[in-house]
Amino acid sequence: PLLMATPGVPTSTEGKGSDYVVPILHSNDDVAALVWALDTHSYWCDGEDTRYGCIEDTQVSWVSDTVSASYTHPTSGEVPPSLVFFHIPMQQWSPDRPGVLSMHGQHEEQVCWAEGGRDILNDLLSALGNAWVMSVGHDHVNNFCLETSETVQPGGAERNVSLCYGSKTGPESYNDGVSGGRVFDLHIGPDGALTIETYIAREIRGVEGEREQHRVRLAAGSGMVLATQEGDGEGEREYVVEGSIEEASAVLTEIA
Repeated sequence: PLLMATPGVPTSTEGKGSDYVVPILHSNDDVAALVWALDTHSYWCDGEDTRYGCIEDTQVSWVSDTVSASYTHPTSGEVPPSLVFFHIPMQQWSPDRPGVLSMHGQHEEQVCWAEGGRDILNDLLSALGNAWVMSVGHDHVNNFCLETSETVQPGGAERNVSLCYGSKTGPESYNDGVSGGRVFDLHIGPDGALTIETYIAREIRGVEGEREQHRVRLAAGSGMVLATQEGDGEGEREYVVEGSIEEASAVLTEIA
């Protein structure tokens, strides 16, 4: 009864599926953004056994139908910005390809996608109409974001999309590095314009003999801020303060 999402495709080729969309509302109840969760399944893609799963055509059709029926302005045809989350990346998450404008973050392992499955990113972008961000998991040692320029068919329109990884969140993964998560901050200005900022928040466990770290990110300016390195990114600064939370707060108060 407390579910705020709209469920999608009830079944799939494998007999299961879990896709959802959650509208983010302005104070006047207009839709400011759409948050999608799509199921990339397990070890099959397009009806074939593959090493990794993927998003199916039926899911893309559901996205397209949902956008057309519920989230397209009747006169202007405008669609709210979308943030899309799924587990297994597509081949376009590989940084070494045409169309990648910049990369921020850690790229420490191969991008593992459903090789053999068809390229469905174009169809998904077309169905969404106004995708700003897509974020995945799966590859535990990657936490980067790519700024990319994608040519969306039909029509051949160029669209800038951020293709991101999250960060490994638990102690049982194969990465011995620090746990954390990717945060997306959505800001709606007085004029109703939406901006999105994203960064990696780190979870540092206290270890005897070591001081805890508290990572705090201060951002200024507008637009999408993807960098997470100090001084990299327009108006963005990131500080790592060693010590207790109280000590960190005192330092940051002085900085502010």
